[in-house]
Amino acid sequence: MDSRTQILVQLADFLVGTTAKLYEEKVSGNVRDSFLSFIQNRRIRIDEWPPKFETELAANNSSTDIDSKISTISLLRASEFLRNNFNSSDPEIEIQYATLSYLLFCARFPSGKTFTSTNEILEHLKNQGFHEITKQYLRSNIIAKLRDHDVVIASSTKGYKIPSSYSDMIGFADLVDGIAIPLLSRLKKAAEIFDLGSIGEVKFLNEQRFQNLQAIIKNMK
Repeated sequence: MDSRTQILVQLADFLVGTTAKLYEEKVSGNVRDSFLSFIQNRRIRIDEWPPKFETELAANNSSTDIDSKISTISLLRASEFLRNNFNSSDPEIEIQYATLSYLLFCARFPSGKTFTSTNEILEHLKNQGFHEITKQYLRSNIIAKLRDHDVVIASSTKGYKIPSSYSDMIGFADLVDGIAIPLLSRLKKAAEIFDLGSIGEVKFLNEQRFQNLQAIIKNMK
């Protein structure tokens, strides 16, 4: 097909060529940001072939050596999952793969935003053909399972991201601390109330399945 007579082919050539320049870092930051802002809500996805699992995450001028180490470790973990599951036919793994690939893309080209919102991830998955994915499923069967596979994903009230700095992990720890510690403290208090009120007869945390939970609670101040 002669692109000189086909306007849509010319447009496709332009978009692909511009995207390639972004990946090859041949354009300035301002041009990159403008293009990403323009295409953000107009593209379905960007496929890279052959797949390149190891790349660099976006850095800023204030990055430190610790930030660099966190970025590198996070990237290696994510890349390992993608490499190991590239040809997986497991439907759940395919959704995890699509989600992680998108988070990595957002990490490389942040376009002014730090975290990728839950709604944006769900919209991306829908465009990829994964319909009817709920927020709860995203949390429990995608993000949580990726973390179980040693992929490091930081989260906040704003969404998710592949961590690239010490502050990302501090923020993630703050989020967990604000949710988990109060819940554990209340559970510990409830266990003590029933233990005291029943004169030692009600000790529900002594159930075999709560061994790890009991160990954590015993070490709480």
